[in-house]
Amino acid sequence: MSRNRSRPIEEVLTHSRPDLAALLADTTYELDEGSTYGSKSCSTLTTVLLFASAEQVGQSKKLSYEDRRCIIEAFHAIYPVQDNAPEICDISFCLAQRDETRPTPYLEHVDFEYISEQIRKCDEKIEREDFDGAITNARTLLETVCKTILTIRNIEFKNNTDLSQLYKSVAHEIGLAPEYKTDKNVKQILSGCNGIVSGLSALRNSHSDAHGKSPSPNYKTPKRYALLAVGVAKTLSDFLYATFIKQEHNS
Repeated sequence: MSRNRSRPIEEVLTHSRPDLAALLADTTYELDEGSTYGSKSCSTLTTVLLFASAEQVGQSKKLSYEDRRCIIEAFHAIYPVQDNAPEICDISFCLAQRDETRPTPYLEHVDFEYISEQIRKCDEKIEREDFDGAITNARTLLETVCKTILTIRNIEFKNNTDLSQLYKSVAHEIGLAPEYKTDKNVKQILSGCNGIVSGLSALRNSHSDAHGKSPSPNYKTPKRYALLAVGVAKTLSDFLYATFIKQEHNS
């Protein structure tokens, strides 16, 4: 079962109980529906499983009955008690496994549904062990961010432009081309980014579901390749967008 981010619940709690909103920061959750009927016709009593850090789990043990009710009522704002629906009656904090993919603090604020969709698909496909699909979405994420920046800056490109060329165009536009930097360490990092993008594109071609493969029933794309592709795509996409936004705000 895929997990949901708790951000909408945090927003409900922000004004009335900012302390509880902070407790839920960066958590995810699942609805664990039981077999017992609730107060409505065919509603099912449900526990929210909140996946959190060890520190958050420890803090949750200090919650009062009133605190827990506030969180439950915040969930009711998203999942109202009604017929033929889960009826949330309890919460349980669980220790989340270490996130194996990198977060995207800047991209998570992008008001562009397609980018958010690619981030979600990357994470979901890793979780479902669809590693070929995760690699495909990782490349699509980086490509979409590049095209978004170029479009906003009114820079023309062809739809079939290679990912490496798209990245180089964006890097030149927002001042991240290695030749623009004087610090040799920064130049080396940015030069490495060019190679990483080329590698991501090549990895997508050889280890993704975007192209047909010759029959090899014993071969399966390793999880570590998918984690590498998703991690690289997220980090570079977030870095590009953060740099772009900083320029936009300063202009």
